[in-house]
Amino acid sequence: MKRTLGHTTPIVLTLLAGLAPGAIAQDQPGSAEQVKAAEEILPRVGTNTTPVMPTTPAVSEAIQPGLGEGPDWLKVLNDTLETHVGASTLAEGSFVLARLGDLVEAPTSQLIFVPDHEQREAGEGAVILLPSRALERLQDEWSGQRVLISGEILTYHNRNMLLVSDYRLVRESEPSTPESEVTEPDASQEPTEDPATGIEDDPEVKDLLRELERPDPNDPRQDALSERLEALPRTPDRDTSTATSGPPEGTLLLRRPARMVRNAQGAWSIVFDNDDPASAQADALTVLPCRALMRMEQYAMDQGDAARFLVSGRVYSYRGESFLLPTIAQRLGESDINSIQ
Repeated sequence: MKRTLGHTTPIVLTLLAGLAPGAIAQDQPGSAEQVKAAEEILPRVGTNTTPVMPTTPAVSEAIQPGLGEGPDWLKVLNDTLETHVGASTLAEGSFVLARLGDLVEAPTSQLIFVPDHEQREAGEGAVILLPSRALERLQDEWSGQRVLISGEILTYHNRNMLLVSDYRLVRESEPSTPESEVTEPDASQEPTEDPATGIEDDPEVKDLLRELERPDPNDPRQDALSERLEALPRTPDRDTSTATSGPPEGTLLLRRPARMVRNAQGAWSIVFDNDDPASAQADALTVLPCRALMRMEQYAMDQGDAARFLVSGRVYSYRGESFLLPTIAQRLGESDINSIQ
C-alpha cells in the first residue's frame, strides 16, 4: 500500500497542477465567468443617468448700494435717459470739483449724478450719491434742474459712489434784452441834475432826518408798538434736516473699540463697546461703502462676533440716521470679554 501511494503521488500531483489554474480562475472574484453570470441575474445599469453634483454652502455677501434686490441702478439709468451711460471708474479719494450734470432718481429712491458729457474727464461717469446732510438738503431743494456738484469718490466692490460736500442748483438764465432794443444815451444831451439831490446833501436836512428816524423813548406809542411786535408769532428758522438720535454730523471718532453687525436692511453697522446705553454715541452707525469697509467686512465674515476693531472716522447724518466713514480700522486680538458682558 505504501508502495502504490508512493508510485501514484507524482501523477496525482501533476493532474492537480494542471487543473489548479482553471479552478483558481473560477474562484477569483471579478472573473469573466462571474461577471457574465451576474449580468444574467441583474442587468447592468446604464450610464445615461444625470449625476448629482455636490452643493456649495451659501456665502454671506454684503448688500451693495444700488445692486441689491430689484433692477440694477445702471440699467434703469440707461433706460430712463434712453442712452448708454457708463459708470464712474475713478480711484477712491478722487475729488470731483464743481462738475455740471443731471440728477436721476434710482430704483431705491437714491439720486444718481450723471456729469455733463462735455465737461466729463477720463474715468468719470454716473455715480450714486451717498447719504449726508448735503444730500438731504439737495433732495429737498431739487426740482429737476441741473446741478453743480463737488465731492469725494468712494469705491466699494468696483463701484464708485460720491460723497457730496457742496452743490449749487443751476437756475434758468433770464432772457437778455436784444441789442437792437438797447438805447444808448445821446452824447449831445446834457444829464439833468436831480433837484432833490442837492437838498439831501444839506447838513441841516440830514440832521433833521436822523432825528425823525430816531425813536423817542418817552413816546407811549413806541411801547405799544413794541408790545404788538413781541406778541406776533415768530417764524422758526428753516431746518429741513431731520434730527438724529446719534452723534451729529461732523463728529470725529478716534480709536473707538467696536464690532461689526448687520442691521435690519442687511448693511454693515458699527457697534461700540463699553458705551453708556443712554449716550448718543452708543447707537449703531451704518458704515458708508468704501474700501475700508471691504477690508473690515472680510475680517468680520471670517471671525464672526470675535472680530473687534479700533475704529476712527467721521460721522454723517441723513434722514434721522447716522453713518460712519471709517478712515482707520485696526484689528484687535482676542479678548477674554465676550460680547454680552
